[in-house]
Amino acid sequence: MKIYNYEKLEVYKLSLQLVVTIYVLVKKFPKDEIFGLTSQLKRAAVSVLLNIVEGSSRSSKKDFAVFIDRSIGSTVEVRASLQVAVELKFTTEKDIVNILELIDKLYFKLQKLKKYLRS
Repeated sequence: MKIYNYEKLEVYKLSLQLVVTIYVLVKKFPKDEIFGLTSQLKRAAVSVLLNIVEGSSRSSKKDFAVFIDRSIGSTVEVRASLQVAVELKFTTEKDIVNILELIDKLYFKLQKLKKYLRS
């Protein structure tokens, strides 16, 4: 099986882990939230991943950096959405502590990659 370049990136692996973790978490959310915060969290998490993938296929570092910037925005969106979920009592701080650590790690690695691509 062929390995694509993006599959070698640590930010890709971390973002894939984030998607899986978010999908597992939102299964516990109220069913009436399926088109609300549940959907938003899933779409934002997938957006982090897919922007990394799409950006990696671009012909220049500058173009790739634009997509990494979008991934960063979606990463922050996931984090903020998790904070909303805690406030609404869909989950607890304890339940998301590992996800927040993953988000922090991913966020700073994306920032570092963006800096590299723009240099």
